[in-house]
Amino acid sequence: MGEKLSELGVSRLIGADIEAEAQTACERDRPGVYDAYYVADLCQMDDSLEKDLRDWQIDCLTCIAALGFSDIPTEALVNAFNLVQPGGWTTFNIKETFLQESDIRVSRASSRICFLPTS
Repeated sequence: MGEKLSELGVSRLIGADIEAEAQTACERDRPGVYDAYYVADLCQMDDSLEKDLRDWQIDCLTCIAALGFSDIPTEALVNAFNLVQPGGWTTFNIKETFLQESDIRVSRASSRICFLPTS
């Protein structure tokens, strides 16, 4: 995902994962794409990590392939969401089979959240 965002002109990219293997794979397969990569448990952020992440002034959070299989605890997603600046964006994907047809809609009240199922 970082590679695609970089190609689209996103100027700063940071990554985060609880598994060190994710950082290793990112550095091996996509060197130079991310400005920083954090290996951390976002359920248990200490003050130093939270300050460091807030200093990035995050205006977009992208969560890829982590929702729906209990891969990311709710608390970690909420903590990450709370790092996004007011007016920022949050994007994520989930398997199409997790949704019913009635779930796929965008209302004025939730115009910042769009459900775009992927196959």
